[in-house]
Amino acid sequence: MRALAIAFMVLCHFPIFLSAPDAGYTWVYFFSNHVVGDFAAPFFLFLVGLSQAVSQARLPPGAALLDLPRDRTMKRGALIVLCGFLFSLAVRGPHALFEWDVLTLIGTCVLAIRLLRGLPPAAFLGLAAALVLAAPPLRSHSGYVAQWGGSLDPVPGISGLLPGILVDPVDEYAGGGGLRSILTGFFLNGYFPVLPWMAFSLSGYGLGRLQQKADFSRRFDLALGAAGLVGLAAGAALALLGSAGPGLRAVDSYVAPLSFYPDSFPMFLFQLGLTLATFALLRRLCDRSPRETGLRRYLRRLSRYSLTIYVLHHILIFWPLWIMGWAAGSRTMFYEHLCSPLAAFIAGAAFLGSLAVLLERWDRARGRWSLEWILARATPKPG
Repeated sequence: MRALAIAFMVLCHFPIFLSAPDAGYTWVYFFSNHVVGDFAAPFFLFLVGLSQAVSQARLPPGAALLDLPRDRTMKRGALIVLCGFLFSLAVRGPHALFEWDVLTLIGTCVLAIRLLRGLPPAAFLGLAAALVLAAPPLRSHSGYVAQWGGSLDPVPGISGLLPGILVDPVDEYAGGGGLRSILTGFFLNGYFPVLPWMAFSLSGYGLGRLQQKADFSRRFDLALGAAGLVGLAAGAALALLGSAGPGLRAVDSYVAPLSFYPDSFPMFLFQLGLTLATFALLRRLCDRSPRETGLRRYLRRLSRYSLTIYVLHHILIFWPLWIMGWAAGSRTMFYEHLCSPLAAFIAGAAFLGSLAVLLERWDRARGRWSLEWILARATPKPG
C-alpha cells in the first residue's frame, strides 16, 4: 500500500509540475492530478499511524513511557520535520520554507502519536473525528481562499460530466512570512495542514491498535472494508449535494464539492473510505499469500525507500526546471510549461520503471546513503 502511495505521487507530480491543465490531454492531467493524486497522501499518512501501532506492538510493556532524551520515535519524528524544511528549501526555494509540505506533517504526526500513545484506540479515532469536523469552520475564519488565489474553480474534464463536483484553487499557496501566517499555514491553510490531514494518521494508529486486538481476523477486514464503502458513499453523496452551490462552500461547509486544496469534508470521507477499503482488500489479497514474485519484490522496495523516492523525484523534476529557467532568463519559465501532460506522465512512468533496477542495486548495498539509511543511523535502536 505504501508502494502504491509513492507511485501515485510520482505519477501525479510529473504532470502537474511539468505541464498545464489547459495544454491538451485534459483527461491525462485529470487522471494524474485527481484520480491517483488525491489518494497518495491519504494512503501515506494512514500508514504512518498504522506503522506506529505495529512498532508499538513489538515493544516491551514498559516502553510506552516517554523518555524524551532517549526516545527513538521522538528523534525520528523531529528529523523528518527537519527533512521537510530542508526539502522545501532545497527543491522549491527559501519562499517555500513554511508552505508545510507533507514531510513536515508526517514528522508532526509521528511526534503527536508518540506523545499520545498512552490513550486508548477510541480516543485516537475521536480526536481524528474532531479534527475533521473542526476544519471547515476554522478554515473559513482563517481566510483560506484568499491565500490560494481568491477563488475555487471547477476542474476541467470532470466538470463536463458532473458540473461543480470537483473544484481547485486558481493559484498556489501564498502564505505570508509573519508568525500568524506561519501558524495558520501549519494548522489550517498550508499544503498539508494539521486540520484535517493529521486525522488520517490518527485513524491509522487507532485502527492499527484495534486490529491487533482483533488478531487480523477476517471479520475485522470485512468490517474495515464495509466502513470504507460507507465513507465512499457518504463522501460522494455530500459532494453531489454540494456541487449545486458555489465552490467556496468547499471551505466552510460539510455539504460541499470535492476539493483537495482545501481537503473538503466530503473529500476527506471519500479519501478515508478508499483508504480503508484498499487496506482491507490488500490484506486479503497479499498478506495471506506466501508466494514471492518479481512484482512483490519491486513493490516492497518502493515501500522500503519511499522517503528517498519522494525527495529524489522532486529533485529530478525541479532542479532541471530551475536550471533551464535561469539559463533562459527566468527561473520559473518552464514551471508547468515544459511539455504536454501525456509526455510528463510517460516521464513519470519511465522513472518508476527505472527504479526496478536502481532499487535492486541499492538493496545490495543495504540502502547506503538513502534517507532511510540516514534516519536509521541517526536514531539507532537501544543496545
